[in-house]
Amino acid sequence: MGPPNLSRAIALSLGAQATVLTAGYVAAPKSGKVGFFRAAAFVFYFVQSLGIPVALFALLYSRFVQVELLESTQLIWTLVNSVSALFLLLFSAKVWNLSLARSGSVTTR
Repeated sequence: MGPPNLSRAIALSLGAQATVLTAGYVAAPKSGKVGFFRAAAFVFYFVQSLGIPVALFALLYSRFVQVELLESTQLIWTLVNSVSALFLLLFSAKVWNLSLARSGSVTTR
């Protein structure tokens, strides 16, 4: 395998996120239902977005205690992966909720 490469790690994680988003679009459930792939996408994005508080804690801890919990490349990968997962979580929730609303199964105010 070779030395760790930040750009490859970011490309791999963003590719996995895009694949999950595509699966949610392609395997659209019947109207009025969430569906397995969309529910799995929500869980996948939520779990990946939990890295944001971990990265913020690592930054604050290293600032006050002068001990690094994460290397800079790990921190960059965690932040990029987590922020993109949070963005895709919010984006997919908005788009898929609107598609449910158009089908008449969800009431909007």
